[in-house]
Amino acid sequence: MSKKIALVSNSSWSIYNYRKGIAKAFIEAGNEVLIVAPEDEFSQYLVDMGCSFRHFDMESKSTNPLSDLLLLNQLKKIYQSEKPSFAFHYTIKPNIWGCRAAKMNNIPAIAITTGLGYIFDNENLVSKIGKKLYKVNLKHAKQVWFLNNEDQKAFLAENLIPKSKAHLIPGEGVNLDEFCPKPKQVNDGKFRFLLLARMLKEKGIAEFVEAARQLKNENIIFQLLGFLDWDAPNAISKSTMDEWENEGVIEYLGVSNEVWKEIANSDCVVLPSYYKEGLPRTLMEANAMEKPIITTDNVGCREVIIDKYNGYMCTPKSVSSLKEAMENMYNLSVEARIAMGENGRKLMAEKFDEQIIIKEYFKAIELFT
Repeated sequence: MSKKIALVSNSSWSIYNYRKGIAKAFIEAGNEVLIVAPEDEFSQYLVDMGCSFRHFDMESKSTNPLSDLLLLNQLKKIYQSEKPSFAFHYTIKPNIWGCRAAKMNNIPAIAITTGLGYIFDNENLVSKIGKKLYKVNLKHAKQVWFLNNEDQKAFLAENLIPKSKAHLIPGEGVNLDEFCPKPKQVNDGKFRFLLLARMLKEKGIAEFVEAARQLKNENIIFQLLGFLDWDAPNAISKSTMDEWENEGVIEYLGVSNEVWKEIANSDCVVLPSYYKEGLPRTLMEANAMEKPIITTDNVGCREVIIDKYNGYMCTPKSVSSLKEAMENMYNLSVEARIAMGENGRKLMAEKFDEQIIIKEYFKAIELFT
């Protein structure tokens, strides 16, 4: 029997880039997919795929209780009019207020934590209120899904959800057909290290730049790709990025709707993050494209790397450790780097294939509807 399934997130961009495979699978199985998110340039892409779309306003970084009540009211009205059969919520505010709005309309729902984020990064009043809101509202979810075991342990340790509702999935999956080995489009003999992430300090951007400064070599290019998120207090500023570019230490590539092209042109993808990651999508995509990776011994990151098998692991916040890993990668033989890349794709196929995750979604709908 056909169902209407809502995917609810803080941006259409995130649904399109991370969950379009899930949306397509639902549609191909004869279901209707409703996207509920703030409208952006990716909203139309989702409609073109065959999804229906409803916009809501959300101030993602606001701590104003009034804006949260307005968000709850918007979601409640959307669910009243659309009457989805099931709702999947992603990111903090949709998880908290979406689950409550779904309960108000007797709609079964699942909350998916895509990383712990600022609520677990700080010990302040906002953090305490955020955890209280989680505890009060996630009780309305049928299950709470986690992308890594450490996030799940953190929720259970704080007694935010009962253990019976916790469910671990191996990330959000990677499409092995879309992200597959592709030839370089640039063949200038240069070695390229690519860091692909939102330009936030916790992603290890400054450490990458300093390591690049120390490793500076006419045969190596150091690249950054991702959003300059000016609203975030921990964001890399445009003026800082301009200074780095003018110094000649890095190339800033801006943003791209076709990140696979930049990954294909790279020789190694780097994410020296000390952010509370879920499972970094960029590392999974790099692995799937048979690119060796360098990342930190950090929550989420360590899930997708086996040191010296598909890349090198380094110490969070350590420029010297990152520099050593990058130097080791550069000095590897071409054959050894190719072998690391092939190992990465094997790891993705075994544990993180998107098809594994899609089965979890269908299983949940069958269980709870």
